[in-house]
Amino acid sequence: MTGIEIFLIIVGIGLVVASFIITEKIEENTSGDEQDTKFAAVTEEIMRQQIDIAAQNVVDETVEKTEVMLDKLSSEKIMAVSEYSDTVLKEINKNHDEVMFLYSMLNDKEKEIKNTVRDIENVKKTVNDIKKETLIQSEEAEVDESVDTENEIKEVTEIKEKNIFKREKKKEREKKQKPLVEPRKNNNNDKILDMYNKGFSNVEIAKKLGIGIGEVRLVIDLFKNRADRNR
Repeated sequence: MTGIEIFLIIVGIGLVVASFIITEKIEENTSGDEQDTKFAAVTEEIMRQQIDIAAQNVVDETVEKTEVMLDKLSSEKIMAVSEYSDTVLKEINKNHDEVMFLYSMLNDKEKEIKNTVRDIENVKKTVNDIKKETLIQSEEAEVDESVDTENEIKEVTEIKEKNIFKREKKKEREKKQKPLVEPRKNNNNDKILDMYNKGFSNVEIAKKLGIGIGEVRLVIDLFKNRADRNR
């Protein structure tokens, strides 16, 4: 409480006490005149006014203090709300920055995945091209090999023909030297060819005629070569 409040309270108490004293004196002085009665009434009215003024001052000061306290409390609450809102805004901005960072990372990862897929497709294409080239080279190698095989067969056939030709020449010379043996050999050649045409194998022909397998093969090869030339 302030000094003014204390002073007003003391004054009010003094006036109340004075009014009681004056009232008692008036009551004791029953034979007092009308002037004393008026004085007592005026004094009582003054005391009441002083009490009302003191009470009003106390009420006004209390209201003022209450308003000051409310203003202070409101200011503190407003500051607290402002600080809280600032904190919330900072968190929102922070979360926004994190979201944008994650979005940027996702975009980068998407680009990396697309690049990886493109690289895989390029590798697949390269592998397919290599397979095609390998297949073409393999086919060319097979063709070359078949050509080489045909050439080898041709060379072997030519060598055989030369050998057969030499043998024939040798046989002709032997025929001239041994004319009596020729009918038997010619007869064997005819039999060999006849049995070959009937489906006998070289071994069976050799066993049946009692001659060597080499001779049977020679006659059959000679017959085949002559048949091919006549075509």
